[in-house]
Amino acid sequence: MEKFLQKVPHANFTPAYGLTEASPVTHTVFKCGKYRDSAGFPMPDTEAKIVHVDDPKMLGLGPNEMGEVLVRGPQVMIGYHNNEKATKETITSDGWLRTDSAAQPFGRADQDRLRHWRMLPNCRANRAGFAGRQAAYR
Repeated sequence: MEKFLQKVPHANFTPAYGLTEASPVTHTVFKCGKYRDSAGFPMPDTEAKIVHVDDPKMLGLGPNEMGEVLVRGPQVMIGYHNNEKATKETITSDGWLRTDSAAQPFGRADQDRLRHWRMLPNCRANRAGFAGRQAAYR
């Protein structure tokens, strides 16, 4: 992105994160500025945390620990149509959507309310550990 911005210095990007199961978006950076590599802040009435994939308590991680993104909010689906097994594997009993997206919190974060986090390109948190990591995030 830096090379592109050198060629087009007046371009403005708004980073965001979302997925089909939480349509259309769960996070965004309202003023890009220094947070170009952040997925942003949770949208209103949306909660998010990053957890170890094998932590049954699903406690949030601290800065610079890699884990799976979980989100909860009004935009999160109630389940997969006619697929109770997939719904139970994806949505926790207390309403957290397991996104299978790997990310890393940075800056100021706490257990319950995530501030900024980076998506890890080409990396999935497949609950059996991290798979498919082809590029490390700087």
